[in-house]
Amino acid sequence: MVLSDIITAGLQLFLGSASIIAMLSNSLLIGLGFMYAFVLFNVYISKKSQVIQNK
Repeated sequence: MVLSDIITAGLQLFLGSASIIAMLSNSLLIGLGFMYAFVLFNVYISKKSQVIQNK
């Protein structure tokens, strides 16, 4: 459980920082893509944690 939380936090940090770096380097489409992936990943994690809590 703890290891998956660490991996999740690492992926969130990577996706979030990648979107910011891409936007700063004038790659707007790549930045928006990373941000979209970041949002989808967060939605997936929240759904997964709700399923675990419901059991």
